[in-house]
Formats: sequence, structure tokens, C-alpha cells
Amino acid sequence: MNRTLTIVFIAVFILPLMVGFTPKPHSSGTSNQYIYWMPFGEAIKYAKENEKIIFVYAYTDWCPQCKRMEALTFTDATVQYYLREKFVCTKINAESNVQHECNSQVLTEQQIAQSLEVDEYPTMIMLAPLGGSLGTFSGFHESTELQQILVYFGEGHYRTMPYNMWLKGRR
Repeated sequence: MNRTLTIVFIAVFILPLMVGFTPKPHSSGTSNQYIYWMPFGEAIKYAKENEKIIFVYAYTDWCPQCKRMEALTFTDATVQYYLREKFVCTKINAESNVQHECNSQVLTEQQIAQSLEVDEYPTMIMLAPLGGSLGTFSGFHESTELQQILVYFGEGHYRTMPYNMWLKGRR
């Protein structure tokens, strides 16, 4: 009888508390399923209105490291959760002629990539809500590496120290 009461107590009182206080990122079966990628112009506007950092992912269709990022890194539940909660996400194909209206201008994704000085793929750029680059990270990043970058910017550590110093202090 005591064992049954203990199990009921755990099921009714303890488990709901654990579930309630544990962040529950969604797991993904397909690439980018739980990251909302806004069109570039909309991301700029939304970030200004909501004072959020813009996470720009620049890629090309032919880039094997880009495909790897999308298949491995962006499908990680923690990466997805952090991108959803802390950033406005947008991705641009650096060779695309798809157009976006941005600050009363119409630009292609290729022109946006050029203006952001993207010359390696993949590249991730953190943009301040009111404009200006906060940091650029090129090449493939494992999910644990990207998580560190997202924490650095998402928690505002970039305001007080350079990334390399912050990273060194975490080890």
C-alpha cells in the first residue's frame, strides 16, 4: 500500500514539477523543422520592433558544409530551442536572386550577402536589432560549438568581453 501511495505521489506532484521547470525543446525529425526562418526584410523589421538580435545564416546550394550544418547542427534540439527563444532567424542563399524589401530598398539575397561581406560558407552573422554586425562565424560548427556562440550573444555577454576571453573563462 505504501509503495502505491509513493508512486501516486510522485506521478501527481513530483513529475509535473519536473516537467514544468525543465525547458522542453522540440526534437526534430527533419532539418530546420523547429527554427522559424523569417525572410530577411521581415527579420530586420521584427528585430527592431522587439529588440532581438538577428541570426543570419548564409549558405549556398552546392556547399557540403552547409548541408552538414542543416542536417546535424540545426536539427539539435538545444540549438533549435535557443534560436527560437533568443533570436530572430533568417537565412540567405548567397547566390540567389530572390529579392527582399529591406529599409525601403529591394535587394537580392546575393546583394545582402555581399553587403554583409560573406565570402565563406556557411557563415553565421549576429546583427544588432538596430543594425551593425556583432560578430561573424564562418565554417561548419558542431551543435555544441554553436550553442556556446548562441549563449554568448543571447545572454548579452558580448557587451562585456570579447568572445575568445569569454570562451576561455568557461573552460
